Amino acid sequence: MSRSAQRLLLLALVALGISFAFLIKAGSRRRPQPRSKLAGDLSLHAAIAQANAALLEALHRSDPHGYAEQFAEDALSMPGFGPIVRGRGAIEAAMAETFDKLRFAEAEVSTIDTRVNGESVLETGSYRYIVAAAANGARTTLTGRYVIVWKRVGDRWKIALDAAQPSATPE
Repeated sequence: MSRSAQRLLLLALVALGISFAFLIKAGSRRRPQPRSKLAGDLSLHAAIAQANAALLEALHRSDPHGYAEQFAEDALSMPGFGPIVRGRGAIEAAMAETFDKLRFAEAEVSTIDTRVNGESVLETGSYRYIVAAAANGARTTLTGRYVIVWKRVGDRWKIALDAAQPSATPE
């Protein structure tokens, strides 16, 4: 693999870690709440699906601000490779740098499981991205699994900490 291909792959993997996340709600003393009425669960799942769609749309548009808006202010991103990215502002900056170097030609996620625990939601799933180098258009397909823990921020669900498992089998 050429050095430029290796750099492209590394940047893409950092972006993957930023794009999919999990949150551990620190300091919560609440006991896990049983799932509420079906309508409440459907509303929660719809809200998370909407946030995931906004993430994918931001990737397609190369929009770092729109992407970062789906994260809590104090979010942590743990990419499969590279350092932990701390805070919405840093996530936005990291994505701006990523979009300068590559484009997401295709981006899709598939939720495997969603578990509700009070004011937190744990989502696991798989992803498939086709990324293209901004300089020459060379394409690479990236696949793996992710874990996202969402937390309620006001009336929205936001990502607070993310993790990706590049090259992991979907299930």
